[in-house]
Amino acid sequence: MLLKHKVHRLQVIDPASENPLHILTHKRVLKYLHIHISELPTPSFMVKKLRDLNPGTMKNVCIVQQNCPVHKALQHFIDRGVSALPLVDQDGQVVDIYAKFDVINSAATRTYQNLDITVYEASNYRHGKFQGVARCQMDHTLEMIVNKIVDAGVHRLVVVAENKVLGIVSLFDILRFLIAEPTVVNKAAKSALIP
Repeated sequence: MLLKHKVHRLQVIDPASENPLHILTHKRVLKYLHIHISELPTPSFMVKKLRDLNPGTMKNVCIVQQNCPVHKALQHFIDRGVSALPLVDQDGQVVDIYAKFDVINSAATRTYQNLDITVYEASNYRHGKFQGVARCQMDHTLEMIVNKIVDAGVHRLVVVAENKVLGIVSLFDILRFLIAEPTVVNKAAKSALIP
């Protein structure tokens, strides 16, 4: 249902009492799979490289300069239907990421009122520790990418080459690939499992 209806959270309801028991998220599903992957047969596509699988967005990636005003970034979220924007410097090097969550958090805490400030300035209002942009490369395997996204506790990885943005792989992309589409991508190696 998370994938089919493109929702980020789904309540798990007790059928007897009709009380909510849990909230199911993409992050929790992937973390569960990550924890229990050793108990499952490993599909051959887990050791294939990102360049061969292409589970994320690798074309027409919406990036913004770090001096882009917040109001323009908000327009990108709406127009492009994306949930995060990699921020690049004047040389095209990725320096940060600005996500819808940053906007929601700032609005909820009334951290800033001026939508003309830059996304780079706005990203400095984050609460908690920002560990930097979580990155991966085209030669990383799907297994490496799953490990990295789970271990970093992030919603997406920015795919880079020489620190320039090539694409984005999100939790949604990974789950869609693992759960809904592996047979399409892996038809040729349908029966190939790693012992």
